Amino acid sequence: MEQQEMQQEPILSKGQLLTAIFTNPSRAFTSLVAKPNWILPVIIFIIIGIAAGYLTNAIGVQYMKDKIASNEKLTEEVKDQALARLEAQQNSPFKHVQTVGGVLVFVFVSILFVAAVFLLTGNFILGGESNYKTMLAVYSWGSMVGVLESIVKIPMMLANNSIHAYTSLAVLFDPSQAGTAIFKFADAIDIFSLWRVALWAIGFGIAYKFSKGKSYTAIGLLYVIYVVLYVIISGLLSKLTGGMI
Repeated sequence: MEQQEMQQEPILSKGQLLTAIFTNPSRAFTSLVAKPNWILPVIIFIIIGIAAGYLTNAIGVQYMKDKIASNEKLTEEVKDQALARLEAQQNSPFKHVQTVGGVLVFVFVSILFVAAVFLLTGNFILGGESNYKTMLAVYSWGSMVGVLESIVKIPMMLANNSIHAYTSLAVLFDPSQAGTAIFKFADAIDIFSLWRVALWAIGFGIAYKFSKGKSYTAIGLLYVIYVVLYVIISGLLSKLTGGMI
């Protein structure tokens, strides 16, 4: 009966999906489950990622220079070498290739990997039935919140001349605590991140015909696991690189 009702619902065009994913996500994901597509969000992410990279490039470079210069664990010789490498990268003719290539790799790897995690969770852990293409659609369209996030955060970064723009509980902490675990956990409680998780949960539940409680719990736990792993790995990398990451 549910499948028949889903088939009777009109399939939304890509233009309609761009609006419905924010105004009526249940309707948007119902259409996407009936006819999965995920290429348009990927194209949008790539365009925004490249634009953001160029707009914030100077801020990012200066941030790295300041971090190198203020790192007391590095000798002056090592600092000079690091700054020289940074300058060489900035003047490299392959700089644009690196920027575009980095965005392409990040977008495709993240989408392909997380969609696989969703599929593994739904099919093998929770005993549901869906397919990879549908999970690609759920993840990519649910991630469209990132477009609004970029529209809000990039101007904040440019206005403050900082690579950091917080819309999370991190605003309650001093910026000097940015490298601490508690700060990173607070930053994970972000307006846009929680919105994104909610959309994934809606799409996940519709795709698998799970209850709201089951789908929100599953996606919520996956997000918590991601945050914990991120905090642990970033802490280890920071120690290995002398605070450079």
